[in-house]
Parts: sequence; structure tokens; C-alpha cells
Amino acid sequence: MPFNGISFSSASLQALTFKVCQFLVQSLMVSLTWILLFYLNALIFQTLSINHLVSWIFLPACIRLLSVLIFEWAGVFGLFLGALVTSVGQISTISILGYWRSYLRLAHIFLPRFVDIS
Repeated sequence: MPFNGISFSSASLQALTFKVCQFLVQSLMVSLTWILLFYLNALIFQTLSINHLVSWIFLPACIRLLSVLIFEWAGVFGLFLGALVTSVGQISTISILGYWRSYLRLAHIFLPRFVDIS
């Protein structure tokens, strides 16, 4: 099946589909873990917080390093989505648009991992 002059075999399309699905599942796992730990942290350590954005103990911090080391770019994307979900109502819409613009600039780094043109 040609696409922009590049032909893909059925096996390469299946491999690409698998990689994309794996990326999305891993990202979803990381983002759900971030969201769960964020709200669990707010529930448990409410008395230790300085204000609604600053706390002495922040449980989601442990997931940052682990998710990037284990899941690489899927972890980064999952952390971004989780942070975006938990920051709704706390930051302005302009900041969210700035996050998306910055993140889309990084797309050229991890998208070539999925498409092997050779």
C-alpha cells in the first residue's frame, strides 16, 4: 500500500500498529498512575500542604523518573497527559496552549521511532 511514494508491507503495517498501540497503552498507564497518585497525595497529605500547589510530600514525583526510565517516550507523553489533566482549573488556558505547542515541537524526536522508511 503506497503512502507518499513509500510502500508498506502488511507485516510492517502490523508492526507499526503494534508499536503505536503499545505506546498509547503505556502512556495511558503512566497518566492514570500520575492522576491516581496526585489525588491520593491531596487526600492523605492535605495537612502537610503549604497551599494547593505546594506540598512537603508529593507522591507523583516517584513516578516521573521510573516512567521515563521504563517506558521512555511513552512515559514522557503519559506524564504530560497526567499533568495536563491534574492541572485543569489551576492554570490558564494560555499556559495549556503553550504546553501543547512546546510538546508538538518535540514530535519530530519520537515520531521517527515508529516509522521505519528503510
